[in-house]
Amino acid sequence: MFLNTVEVSKLEGLYVDPTAGKRTVASLGAHWLTSQAHVKVSSKKVYETALRVHVLPEFGALPVSSVKRAQVRDWVAGMTDRDKPLAARTVRRAHFVLQAILELAVDDKLIARNPARGIKTLPTIRHRKNVYLTYEQVERVAAAADRHHLTEHRGKYGFVIHIAAYMGLRWNEIATLRPDDVDLKARRVRIRAEVAKNGEERSVGYPAFMHDRFRELVLAADPGGPVIAGMRSPKTEESWFMSVRKRAGLPEGFRFHDLRHSAASFAVSEGASVKVVQNMLGHNQAAVTLDVYADLFSTDVDDVAERIDAARNRSVLKMCSNDESAVPGE
Repeated sequence: MFLNTVEVSKLEGLYVDPTAGKRTVASLGAHWLTSQAHVKVSSKKVYETALRVHVLPEFGALPVSSVKRAQVRDWVAGMTDRDKPLAARTVRRAHFVLQAILELAVDDKLIARNPARGIKTLPTIRHRKNVYLTYEQVERVAAAADRHHLTEHRGKYGFVIHIAAYMGLRWNEIATLRPDDVDLKARRVRIRAEVAKNGEERSVGYPAFMHDRFRELVLAADPGGPVIAGMRSPKTEESWFMSVRKRAGLPEGFRFHDLRHSAASFAVSEGASVKVVQNMLGHNQAAVTLDVYADLFSTDVDDVAERIDAARNRSVLKMCSNDESAVPGE
């Protein structure tokens, strides 16, 4: 019976030498990660974290042939069924990495089938609705940040709020700005490729009202050091931003990163195109910008007929005034 099964597997192209699957998930995982040279630097870092933090502790020491589908299902359930479940995106990313490693094992004929493929219990990612601040709200947040209780940082975090809300820079992009990144003459700030999330350098203009503060900070900064020194991350529950958020009356779920949404909103409201917003925020593709900020550009679709009608009427009236023989509507 066994020999018959083996022969059938060979005919179907599914036969795998029982000794082939002894390579561990950790070993093959390292090989898979190295092979991801084609992906963005930021994506590769995310994959490496998922592999190290979530995949290897559970499967690292196991031969790839020992990984069972039930074990994968239990692992996914364990990440979601706990007092503090992991975010859906984190769970799905960890599963993606494991599935990709085991798919490589299938390709290399180490195992016949991928036990991580087709898991139906993965959590659904629910996208947060973007929150857009008004100019008045941004100024209230900036004022609250400037009044923060850390005396040595007075006047510092308010400007950080302005950079995020009016230029759309990410926190790490602000924290790593150097004096030579700021072009005071052109009123532009350079985001270096090694700092940018998409690995591409970009240049972002800043409003004129921010010029004097930028000049002051650049002249006072150490060469090669940060423009704004000694800043503390806004991402922890005890951070300065959490205190400022409460003082400014913002919703509890509002994050520092949400200030970028306001920057996009301000730009679009002043007539910026999708391409301009893409470049300002450092998105890889305009499609990403449209996906994230579809609600901002929806007005362009909603009232396009009215604007075409108005433009057509203006054109016809002008035509009629220049040519009395013209008949509107024909």
